[in-house]
Amino acid sequence: MNYSETVNDKGITISNLDGIHFSSMMPAEKTYSKFTIHDLNTINEDNANNESLPRIKKDSKLTEFLQDAGAKPFTSIEECADFQYKLMQIVANQLGLNVKIDTDFIEDPANDNLIMLIAS
Repeated sequence: MNYSETVNDKGITISNLDGIHFSSMMPAEKTYSKFTIHDLNTINEDNANNESLPRIKKDSKLTEFLQDAGAKPFTSIEECADFQYKLMQIVANQLGLNVKIDTDFIEDPANDNLIMLIAS
């Protein structure tokens, strides 16, 4: 698998999987993720775009993390999901699984074991 990690000058680990760069909300030296426990757990179909995403975008810890990581925020829940699906598809392909990662795949309970395999 084409994977590497680097640590930037702010102590944030930047991962690279087949040219897709991403970073964890839990860097080695500093924690930025306190906002996620409350805000991300409140996301549901009714408030995903109307309440939680704008609130998360305004969160000072997220803004600080994005700046320190040199990252750009997702503009929608759908964009975030597409990013996650791309990462999962790369792993699924490396595992030799003949699956297409999309919303239908994720929402099908019959795929729970495959999802756990891909995520682990």
